Amino acid sequence: MSMTSNAANVAVCNQSLGLLGASEITVGGTTDQNHIYCTTFFDDARDEILAAHRWNYAKKRAFALETTKPLFGYDNAFTYFTDAIKVWGIDEAPEAVWELEGALILTDHGDRPKAWKTAEIYIVNDYVKVTPDTWATGVAVIDGQYLLSGDLIYEVLVSHTTDTIAADVTANNLISRGEGSEGTYLIAVAHTSDTVAADIAAGNLTPAGGDSEVLAVEYVYQRTDVDAWPISARQSLVINLARMLAPAIKQNEEASLNLQTMLYGGPKTTGYIALARTIDAQEGGPMSVTTRTLLTSRRSRRGYYS
Repeated sequence: MSMTSNAANVAVCNQSLGLLGASEITVGGTTDQNHIYCTTFFDDARDEILAAHRWNYAKKRAFALETTKPLFGYDNAFTYFTDAIKVWGIDEAPEAVWELEGALILTDHGDRPKAWKTAEIYIVNDYVKVTPDTWATGVAVIDGQYLLSGDLIYEVLVSHTTDTIAADVTANNLISRGEGSEGTYLIAVAHTSDTVAADIAAGNLTPAGGDSEVLAVEYVYQRTDVDAWPISARQSLVINLARMLAPAIKQNEEASLNLQTMLYGGPKTTGYIALARTIDAQEGGPMSVTTRTLLTSRRSRRGYYS
């Protein structure tokens, strides 16, 4: 969906244009200059506001899955979320040491998923670990099943009757998931568990790799339904979009700087976004405050050659 086909987005744009004394746009319009400007800057203006605070209305809790370990510095690397704007914490531990590098979360933290159980209520996007079946020749296996041969875990890619491991890998019936003793599944559908085979067949379990760890992560996601934002956050977006539009529409850098001061504050003024953060922070209990996080993050890692 384009920015200008959404009535809520257009309403925000028109408020921003109003701050500049510019002509309004309409839903579905694409050709006039103000439409082009709004389409150009809208997503960036929105995402900048989302990144500016730990907004309650745009926060998620999810598990990140372990991927290839970093060469040095940290024990684990975890996949980033496609909808993430900013990660705010991991492992429910304020003092946890971590950093974002490229598209990975690097840290020494992480835990094995809980063991799968029958007759258990599972929620979507959780992870479970399952002991693979021992590989043997001439056995019927199903797509998504894990098999264990020695120290290696294999994922079944196609339902078939096993031949040899070499033959099945060549035929693309199996793929190695590395060394380990347990396979990892993503809970794809909220359900009460039956058997592993039944849950796989029903699409309730999705293979997520071999013997992997997961990491609890709190992050702000790219929430695009701006009509559902709290009014104070939405007004912050209005001001921010006007700030970005001002140089193009008004041909006046000073107008943009004035709007920037209105939003973020200055030496003698409090920015509007500070008010929005305060209102947002009232929707929850007190948070622990620590002054050691920065020092901990700088002092707790040894250098590569130390």
